[in-house]
Amino acid sequence: MALAGDRRRVLEDNKLFDQTGCLYKTIPPCTSNGAPGTPGNTGCLSNVGTFAGTTVQNPGVQGDNISFYQDQVRETKQTAFSSSRSTST
Repeated sequence: MALAGDRRRVLEDNKLFDQTGCLYKTIPPCTSNGAPGTPGNTGCLSNVGTFAGTTVQNPGVQGDNISFYQDQVRETKQTAFSSSRSTST
């Protein structure tokens, strides 16, 4: 009778860097922090950006034509164990 077997441990570390910027905004950016209706603050949209201290690939305020911006890092780690045993006669 013979015994055979093996044991394995598999470590996996995946990182996905996801960046999406929709470049279709044609309304000019706002140029003033004043009250609504003041020059530079009418008929405009503020630029989008990330929160301070956020861990992303491209932090900060994005360009004038970007209407939607997604920048995230997703990470998955896993460990798997397996074993097998067989006998033969």
